[in-house]
Amino acid sequence: MEALQLQHESEGKSYTKVEIFLEVLGTKVGYMQGLGRSVWLVGSSSLVSSVDLSWWLEEARLQIEEMRARQLEYEALLVKRSDMEQMMREHLQMMEE
Repeated sequence: MEALQLQHESEGKSYTKVEIFLEVLGTKVGYMQGLGRSVWLVGSSSLVSSVDLSWWLEEARLQIEEMRARQLEYEALLVKRSDMEQMMREHLQMMEE
């Protein structure tokens, strides 16, 4: 599957995992081999299942939580840096006196 995805990317084409599964495993009416029965055709070219949507939603939620945690860490580091710069200025000023 990864080789097929790399091949498509090298050709300038963009395929989703589901589309690659379709190409590799094939399909049956109402069932996608290897993906189960809850796959429905949506629009003209994409396949989506409620399980896939739930999984992607959970993944997005986890990524947002991780980003928020990183943002809080970054903001704390900025405050720490500012405090250290202030201490250095005060220390240099004391040395000049």
